[in-house]
Amino acid sequence: MHLRPLASLLALPLLAACAPELHSTVSVSNIGRVATTGQPAEATAQLRIPQPGAAECAANLQTLVSRLETLAPIASEPRCVSVGFDTFAELRTPLAIVPFGAKPEHRLAAIVALPTNSGATDLAFRLLQPFGDIFHTVAADISPRPRLDPSIIAVTLCNDGDEPLTLLAGGEVVVNGKAAPPEIALAAGEIAEFRLTATAAGLIESGTGYTFASFRRQ
Repeated sequence: MHLRPLASLLALPLLAACAPELHSTVSVSNIGRVATTGQPAEATAQLRIPQPGAAECAANLQTLVSRLETLAPIASEPRCVSVGFDTFAELRTPLAIVPFGAKPEHRLAAIVALPTNSGATDLAFRLLQPFGDIFHTVAADISPRPRLDPSIIAVTLCNDGDEPLTLLAGGEVVVNGKAAPPEIALAAGEIAEFRLTATAAGLIESGTGYTFASFRRQ
């Protein structure tokens, strides 16, 4: 789980619209406790699943939720939302924050926190269930079947401590909408959004996971 060298993002395809979206905000203090104690924690992820249209979304919503609940808890009342010309079923589900080697059950995804010998903490995103199983659950009986690949995955890190952090970005991410520099200074109270490219999302869907960031105290 070491970061790959930072590559030029100009040649990387960014993730397309009307794909599944998973957005979450994670506090550095929670990650630090997991890395230090080995005890898992949780954040909340917003999950958006593409639908053929508003009418189809409304008709399919409760069936979709009941199927997703076989894979992970639903933490909010589901709803249909329109973003531009696209329609999504939107809901919230727990996102596990776990130490390396942990395998929490009944969760869709996790952030794995791994302390390194240098004093930094690596952060990897991985699916906890096979992508094929998730695909079948959310796309069954929906016609026309929505495209579910590649996924849009974004994690916002919140520095909720009193000290600044130094962030290192993985080679397949965009930070705050821009190509990431080798190091990012994150002052106390600031946030940084890490959006994974299609390449990183593909690695996650293949089951290998992807180390998208590392942080250390300045």
